[in-house]
Amino acid sequence: MYCWLDGKTVVVTGASGGMGAGIAATLIKKHGCTVIGVARSEPKMLKFIEELGPTYAQQFSYKLFDVSVKENWENFYNELVEEGVQVDVLVNNAGILPKFKRFDRYSDEEIERAININFYSCVYSVKTFLPMLLQSTDPGIVNIDSSAALMSLAGTSMYSASKAALKGFTEVWFAPALPRQIFSAASPTQAARARRSSI
Repeated sequence: MYCWLDGKTVVVTGASGGMGAGIAATLIKKHGCTVIGVARSEPKMLKFIEELGPTYAQQFSYKLFDVSVKENWENFYNELVEEGVQVDVLVNNAGILPKFKRFDRYSDEEIERAININFYSCVYSVKTFLPMLLQSTDPGIVNIDSSAALMSLAGTSMYSASKAALKGFTEVWFAPALPRQIFSAASPTQAARARRSSI
């Protein structure tokens, strides 16, 4: 059965482990995608490649950088353009869960790190890659959100706030007047909410 993901070139952030590695492996094995993984740990990336096996490993490549830095996204984009790579789908999966504690006990650095990785990294990636994605015949953007965006727990102020910001950023694209059907929001604990909409 046809799936719009089949055969696409996909960028997946946080691809070195956990859910990101699972997403990358599924895209490769089930949909025949070429996946470019983004993360910071090369040992984890190399372990993931080993786990893929020699057959599937040739469909995977990776780039190491901090997704919370705008310039890193711009450099990554420019490299792909120079190499003639057309990315069709962007999956923003990278994220962190700060330690559970009261808001007044978070340092400025902890606050900035949570917001920058969980929210601004997605803003930067979408802003940077949108021109390329719109050149694809069937593009897609998936932001991995969290149920914390809807129902916060004590001690998760910065995580919940960053995921609520991502939810709002994603849903503002659900505008029928815009031209392309490519934007999705997905929560691991609420997979049924995953949907495609307009951009």
